[in-house]
Amino acid sequence: MPASRTHEWSVAPTLAWFVAILGGALLAFDGGVGGIRALVDREPGADDDELLPQLAGPAFVREEAKRAVLPTDEELDEALDEAIEDEPADDQVVAPGETPAIKPVRAPIEDVCVDGTADACTRWAMDGVYEALGRAEHADGVARMSLWGDSVTAEGYIADGMRLKLAHKYGDGGAGWIFLAKPSRWYQNTAVRQTQSPGWVVHSIIHNGDPDGYHGFGGARFDGTNGDVATFRTAKSGVGAKVARAELWYLAHPQGGEADLYVDGELVQHVDSKADAIGSGFASLDVADGAHTIKVQVTSGRFRAFGMVMERATGAVVDSLGVVSNTAKNLGGIDDAHWREQIAHRDADLMMVLLGANESRWMNGKKALKEYDARWRKVLGRIRGGNPDGACLVIGTMDAGTIEGGKFVGRPAIDGMIKVQRAVAHAEGCAFWDARAYMGGKDASRAWFKKGLMSGDFEHLTKKGGKVLGSAIVEALEAGYAHHHTR
Repeated sequence: MPASRTHEWSVAPTLAWFVAILGGALLAFDGGVGGIRALVDREPGADDDELLPQLAGPAFVREEAKRAVLPTDEELDEALDEAIEDEPADDQVVAPGETPAIKPVRAPIEDVCVDGTADACTRWAMDGVYEALGRAEHADGVARMSLWGDSVTAEGYIADGMRLKLAHKYGDGGAGWIFLAKPSRWYQNTAVRQTQSPGWVVHSIIHNGDPDGYHGFGGARFDGTNGDVATFRTAKSGVGAKVARAELWYLAHPQGGEADLYVDGELVQHVDSKADAIGSGFASLDVADGAHTIKVQVTSGRFRAFGMVMERATGAVVDSLGVVSNTAKNLGGIDDAHWREQIAHRDADLMMVLLGANESRWMNGKKALKEYDARWRKVLGRIRGGNPDGACLVIGTMDAGTIEGGKFVGRPAIDGMIKVQRAVAHAEGCAFWDARAYMGGKDASRAWFKKGLMSGDFEHLTKKGGKVLGSAIVEALEAGYAHHHTR
C-alpha cells in the first residue's frame, strides 16, 4: 500500500474517535442539549462573576463574497416557513382551569403598597396592570407585559404560556416587542415568524457589548449595513396571527444610516437615523388589522436598531426579552438614561424580571449576597424610574440542581437569592411572586424533570414546563385582579 494511503488510514480513525468522544462528553455534560447550553451559561470561577461566553458573532465588515449572496425575498420567505415547524401544537396548550402535570402550590402575588400604608393604601404596586386588564377585558385597550430574563425565558416557553392563557379571556393583542434579530442561537419567539440576513452584528449586554451601554429595551442592539434585511411575519394562526400597528425601534446617531420599511412587499416608509445627538428613534406604521409581512432593509451607512413592535388595538401582549447568560449585573449594564427612555416609551403595564439561573451556580457567602442586593436595587430602580405608573413584578428564581455522583444535588444559593429578591422588590415598590414555591419548594426541579416539565440539566424548562409556569403566572395575576376589585 502506498505511504500516503497508509497515512490516511492511520489518521482518520484517530480523528473519528476524537470527534466521537468530544461529542459524547458534551452530550453527557449535565444532560444532553441542556448540558451544552449550560456550558454556554456557566461562570468562569469563584473569584470572578463575570460571564464566560465568547459567543461567535459576525464581523462588522463582511467579506464581499458574503455580501454578494444575500438571500432573496423568496429565500427569506422559505426560511420563515421553516422557522415555524417547531411551533407548539394546540393540544399542548394549558387550558384555563386545567391542572398541570404535577400538584402545584398556589403561590399568590405578594403585592406592596407604594402610596400610603398597608392599612390605608391608595396605590398598590400591581394596580397598573390590573387596571389595564380591566380595559383589555372590555376590548378598550392593550394590556402590555414585558418579561426580562436569562436563557430560561429566552426559549420563549414561559411567554407562550402567558400569551395563550391571557388571550382566552382578554384577547390576542399581538406579538408585542420583538428583538430585531436573534440575540443568541437559543432565542425563539413563536408569536412571530422572524428571520434576518447574516450581516447584522449583535451588541448585547452579554457579548460584544457597546461600551456606552446603548443596548436598547431588551438588552441587545443590531447593527446592519447596506443590504441587510430583517423580516417579521405574523404567525400562521393563534396568538400573533394579526397586527394593526408596527413600530421600529432604532438608535438615532450622528453617524446613523438609513433603512426602508416594507409592508407586504410595498415600500411604505424611509427611515434616516442620522441625528445631532445619540438617542432613541421610533418609526410607526398603521396597517389594516390582519396578517402582514414587515421588512426592514438597510439602504446606506450603519443602521443601529433594537427591535420591532407588532400589536393590535386591544388584547393582552407579552414581550419576551430573555437573553442567554443574563444576570442582574448584566441587565444593570444598560446605560441608565437610555434604558429609562426606552422603558418610558414602551409604557408597559407590567414589567417582570426573572433571573438567577446563572448566579445560582456560583453565588456564595454574605458578601456575594450583599452585592446581589445592590445589583437588584439598581435594576428595579431604573425600571420603576422609567415607568413609575406601570406595575413591577419580580419573579423569584426557579428551583434548579445538578447530578453529582449519580445523585441529584440542589443549589443551596437559591435560598439566599430569593430572600434578597423578595426584600429588594418590596423596598423598591415591586410585587413578588415565588416561582420556586409554586414548583413545590426546595429540590422541586427533580420532580419537574420526572414529569417532563424540566430538561435534563435541571435548570431549563421544557416546552410543556414553560407553558405550565407561564399559565401559573397568569393565574396568580387573575387572582390578584379579582382581589383588586374588592379594595
